[in-house]
This record gives sequence, structure tokens and C-alpha cells, in this order.
Amino acid sequence: MQTKSVTVKFGGDLEGVSVDTFTQVVLNYARVLQLAAAETDPNVKIDVKITATRPGCLEAILQTAVTSLPGLLATLSQVSDQLTPIIDNVNGYLKLRQFLGKKGAPKSVESSGSGITIVTGDNSTINVTNNVYRLGTSDPVDSAAEMMFSALEGDDSIASISIGSEGTEGFEAPSADFPTIKTAPQCVVGDERVKIEEKVYLSVTKPMLEVSDKRKWEFYWNGQKATGYVSDFEFLNKLVSHEYTFGIGDDILADLELTQKRNAMNVWENKRIRVIKVYDVIAQPKRRKLF
Repeated sequence: MQTKSVTVKFGGDLEGVSVDTFTQVVLNYARVLQLAAAETDPNVKIDVKITATRPGCLEAILQTAVTSLPGLLATLSQVSDQLTPIIDNVNGYLKLRQFLGKKGAPKSVESSGSGITIVTGDNSTINVTNNVYRLGTSDPVDSAAEMMFSALEGDDSIASISIGSEGTEGFEAPSADFPTIKTAPQCVVGDERVKIEEKVYLSVTKPMLEVSDKRKWEFYWNGQKATGYVSDFEFLNKLVSHEYTFGIGDDILADLELTQKRNAMNVWENKRIRVIKVYDVIAQPKRRKLF
């Protein structure tokens, strides 16, 4: 079982931190961690236990368990560090929220290499990973973070908060930032947002065998027929030079960029699908006679 310590420190009148504030901060930070784990890998579950407290300081032990079919991946949790990237994602999200709280809602959101570039109305920019951006568009994550900083804002004895763990990027905020972090906007441009789905399998039914990101491919994703553009030119060049070959129904393992808009039912609906990175081509298994 993996374990990792996360220290949450309150600055200011440490003896005056209320139990309610302490509890709300811990519970909602833990909630964001659990939601971030589910976004990263639905099989990873995080349990948060408070193992020690000191005036103005909290140390929590986070434990992960990998759920799988009996006998499969049984040793995964022993050989793969899953906690560090999850904690990094959460603290990166809090930094993003701190930035948007000061700079305002995004004016544009664009894919940039392996991450996302966010530009606000005053042309301030911040670069975040796809996973951090994904948290920035999540309603449940937004709700938990809002409650966390609402509790902090309501306790005048707290001058600052810092959250850190060995081997991860920490997060710090003075009390002056609490109100703007609480009310920070999501990474949504008006009624539109960009969502990244990493390493999904697409069953290709109609490829476009040319180096162009203007022609739509057809494929099945999650059992539904879809069309989208392919903007991974490295993959397209390999395709036309015959480094990759595939037939109808073969899969590609890829990252998707989904441009979504809220529809009349206030549900996010895909308006554009773009394949931004192709990792591999997987040939469809050939049917073999048993006898």
C-alpha cells in the first residue's frame, strides 16, 4: 500500500484556528484529491487519514489502493508511484485557481504541446498540464475548492495556508487571496470549454491518408460514431511514408481535445473533436477458426 505525507500549515494566530475551519479545509482538500485521482485513473482510490496534529499544522497520510480483477495488476501499487502526480495535479489546480482569481475568466484556451495555455482578458497567461486543466473544468472539484477557501476566508485568525509534500510542487496563499480563490472562475470561455481525454482507443472507420488537419476522420469512441480532425503531424507524416499502416477497424491510441458548449439542457456537448497526439496503431485481431 502506497503512503505519502501531506502537510497543511496554517499561518497566523495558530492557537485560534477553529475546529470547524480545520475540518472543512481537511475534508475538502481530501475531496479534491479523491476527485483528481478519479480523473487520472478511475482505478485509483485515495484514503486520507490524519495521523498527527500540532498547533497550526496538520499531517495527513494518503493511502492508495488499485482496484482490478482478482489476480490482475496485483503488484501495481507496489511498483508505481501514483500519489506524487495526483498531489502535483491538485496543487497545480490550486495555483491555477489562485491565478484566475486575480486575473479573471479565461479569454482563450489552447492546446500547447503537451499542455494547455490559458490567456485571460488582460493577456496574462499561464501554462498548465492537461490533468490540471481537466480539474479546472470540473464542477465537483470547483465546489470542493470553493468550500475549502470559504472556510479559510471566514476565519480571521488564519494569515496564510501552505500545502506541501516531499517530491511535489507545493502551494501557498496569503489570506488576502482567500476571497478571490474562493470565487475563481472555471476554465471556461463563455459557454465553451476545452476538455482533454488522454490515451483513449479510437476504432478508425475512415482515415484521411494525407498530411492535413483540415480533413475529418471517422471513428468509433466509447461505442459511438464520431468524426474529428487529426493534428498530430508527426503521426500523419509516418502514415504517408508507410511507417504506420492500418486497415478499417484498427485502433489508434491517442489524446483527444474536445471543444464543448453548453446546450439548452445545460449539458456539455461536443462541438469539435481533434486528435492531438497518436501514440500507437493497434491492428484489429484476426478471427481464427477454432478447429
